[in-house]
Parts: sequence; C-alpha cells; structure tokens
Amino acid sequence: MSQFRVVLINLNEWQKWIAKLGESRVEEVVSDYMNTACAEMVVKMQDQLGEYQGARGPFGPWEPLKPETIARKKNGDTPLLEEGDIYASIQYFDISPVKKMIGATDTKAAWMEYGVPLRNVPARPFVRPIVWMGVEDMKKGIRKALVRALVEAKYSEGGGPL
Repeated sequence: MSQFRVVLINLNEWQKWIAKLGESRVEEVVSDYMNTACAEMVVKMQDQLGEYQGARGPFGPWEPLKPETIARKKNGDTPLLEEGDIYASIQYFDISPVKKMIGATDTKAAWMEYGVPLRNVPARPFVRPIVWMGVEDMKKGIRKALVRALVEAKYSEGGGPL
C-alpha cells in the first residue's frame, strides 16, 4: 500500500492538550475520533467504486473505460468494480493510538490509484481524494473531541462549566 502523510495536529498543539488532559487521555480521545472518521472514509471509498468520479482538488476526473474493457467486464461500464477485489480490500489499520493508515491492500488498487502509464492504464484515484477532502474536517473533529474531553474532565472534578 503506498502512503502519503497527513498531519492533523501540530506538536505545539499536541503538547498543549497533553498538559491539559494528560497524554493517555489525549491519545484515547484522538484514537476514538480517528477510528470513527477512518471507518467513515472506508465507506466513502467503497461507495465511489463503479461510478465515474469528477475532479476533486488536485485530482483529475476519471477517464472513461475503453470499449474493449467494458465488453470484457461482467458488470459492464463500472470502473474499479470487478468481482469486489478492490472493494473488499479497502480498510484502515491502527499503527498507534494516534496514527492510522487507510487504503486498499489489493495490488490492483495501487495500479488504479496511480495508473500504469506503460500499460496505458490511467490513474483513477479513489483513496487520496477522500483523504484530501476529509483532512480539514478531521482536524476540526479532533479539536472538538479534545474540547469535549476537557469539559467532561472539568465537570467530573466538580469545576462546572468552563
């Protein structure tokens, strides 16, 4: 599975939250939020298979399948949807409480994501656009989850609302 890195929270912000909540609580809150967000991304990636995608940010629209490809496929004109191999391989992995990896484990998925120019296979990115579109929401979601945890901690200490 090829990778590209996305930083959702910078070191200074991370240290600020650790000082307020404690490292284990910060990791727990971030991990819970990221697990939910990654599971939602997996569904979005799976849902787009079989239908042509338009341009998204830096990623261009998918090129149409060639007539000979459509004729060969059981499902007809359904890009990236052939016998469910790629669909079933889309998942996310826990690398650590605050590191997740998301993508598809099927070898053909990398060929589709990046294309194979030597074989005349155009890129049809389906992982990177979903991550790219979700990064800002994930950043906001993590911050909101940490604020909720901080408010809950204040209430549990009898401190009342902030």
